[in-house]
Amino acid sequence: MNTIDASLDERIRAFAAAVRGHLDDLPAEDAEDITVGLVADLSEKAADNDGSIDLDDPAGYAEELRNAAGLPPRSDSRMRESLGTRVRSRLGTLAAGIRSSRFGAWMLDLLVALRPVWWVLRAAAIYGIVLGITGKGHGSFWPDSLLGWGLLAALTLVSVQWGRGRWLPSNALRHVRTVVSIVAAAALPFVFVWMVSTQTEYVSEGYYPPGELLLNGVQVGNIFVYDAEGKALQDVQLFTGKGTPLNLHDPESGDYGWQDGSDKVTVPLRDFRDQPIWNVYPLPEAELNDMGEVDEDSIAPARAPFGQATAIDASNPTPTPTPTPAPGAPTPEPTTTPVP
Repeated sequence: MNTIDASLDERIRAFAAAVRGHLDDLPAEDAEDITVGLVADLSEKAADNDGSIDLDDPAGYAEELRNAAGLPPRSDSRMRESLGTRVRSRLGTLAAGIRSSRFGAWMLDLLVALRPVWWVLRAAAIYGIVLGITGKGHGSFWPDSLLGWGLLAALTLVSVQWGRGRWLPSNALRHVRTVVSIVAAAALPFVFVWMVSTQTEYVSEGYYPPGELLLNGVQVGNIFVYDAEGKALQDVQLFTGKGTPLNLHDPESGDYGWQDGSDKVTVPLRDFRDQPIWNVYPLPEAELNDMGEVDEDSIAPARAPFGQATAIDASNPTPTPTPTPAPGAPTPEPTTTPVP
């Protein structure tokens, strides 16, 4: 046999093998019956035609053999099943190659052991997608109602059962599981960031940042101190029970502090080192210039809410608090009420 005959013989054998591949949905006995002697028949046909033979359509030739034997045509479902079998076979070959090394075998065993973690994460990813689709994904990722927890639990149960190969009565559901897994894997990084970002809870007691003293949610801008007789005191130092200076403003506030509802700012007293002292009350007030800096010429004592406060000494008459007079106005005499 010359070189051309040897090449033709190889083509015929490859063609026969491809024909048998298109008959793999048949029982083994039926496939063997219609392909027995196939190589010999093709070689004889090629010899009768001086080596000319069509070997380009093994699928069509397999169908001709089916029809001649009275066997049913190949179904699409069996074709898809055969494709799935080939894919699984290739994956098995790839896994075998990875397991050929010690590290590869360790890594595959670890991934197999972590499959339940993936089942739970898949359910969490789908839950996040559902929240996004329904417009409920603007707040926290974690459920805030019994319905939300029920949905997350149901998705987790279905995902775990699918991972165990359960609750998949048809091939269609297996394909759905594949699509859902791909979508969940793509969305998982975004869902993970969302889960982590909603773990931090921000607590605010008012508009101002921590470090400023608030009363019923409103910043306290200044403190005025009166003695037992109701007389206003100046330059009073206030401390907490632990000896911490009682500052109304954030220590980082700088040269002045803001006051709610006032067009003026408070400024601290200065010690001999020219360092600010924020716990000496009442704090002086000042105005800001066009540059946003304290106008030194405008610094003045703060105007107290009362010129005379109510006395708490029962041995003396108890005056009614009197408002502080306007600048330049005479100071009124406080009214007194005899103590019964």
